[in-house]
Amino acid sequence: MRISSSGEYGLQALLDLAQRYGKGPVISADIAARQEIPEAYLNQLLIVLRKADLVRSLRGPNGGHLLARPPSRITLAEAVVALEGSMSPTDGMDVPASSIEPLEAVVLREVWGQVEDAVSQVLQSITLEDLCQRKLARSQRIMYYI
Repeated sequence: MRISSSGEYGLQALLDLAQRYGKGPVISADIAARQEIPEAYLNQLLIVLRKADLVRSLRGPNGGHLLARPPSRITLAEAVVALEGSMSPTDGMDVPASSIEPLEAVVLREVWGQVEDAVSQVLQSITLEDLCQRKLARSQRIMYYI
């Protein structure tokens, strides 16, 4: 599995919204500035996230973007699939045309299936709320001395 820049930026945007959950809509310009994402690119990602029912968008002077559900109910698996598509490490690989495969290919396919299951299990077990808590814990460990 490989995470593209759109996947990384999309996850950063979701985490940004998760940290502000319950505080009202967030405008894309603010997310873009905080996360250092080009705003036009971010807007494209927000459309993808909206179509996946992970983000809601409100128009008007008090508009912006919000998570569609509480951060505790959005998993990384949902977000990655929305942004990247399949999580399969063999996605896009050619399957042999013959019905008889070399035993090596069968064995490797079993391993890739295990890899996919492990990645899926980890991503399904982590929510946006979990990431917010991780960030908070890290920020509290940082000490600044003058």
